[in-house]
Amino acid sequence: MVKSAKPAAKKTAPAKKPAPAKKPAPPKKVEAKKRTSDKISSIAGAILGGKKATQAEALSMAASLVSQDENKGKRKPPKP
Repeated sequence: MVKSAKPAAKKTAPAKKPAPAKKPAPPKKVEAKKRTSDKISSIAGAILGGKKATQAEALSMAASLVSQDENKGKRKPPKP
């Protein structure tokens, strides 16, 4: 009787580790829209620096400030 050759042991590849989860992409930086003109910004900077505003500059800044309000009128008082 002839002994049959044993089948070669199958080599199994080592178990692959799952690929690490990709980090989510950082959110895109969205530049804030400039709400005031360069002229108003420079006037405001000068006033904060101690310069006295002229009547025209004060009116211009007030108009700019009011135009940026999202809601008309006064704020609602906080609930107690």
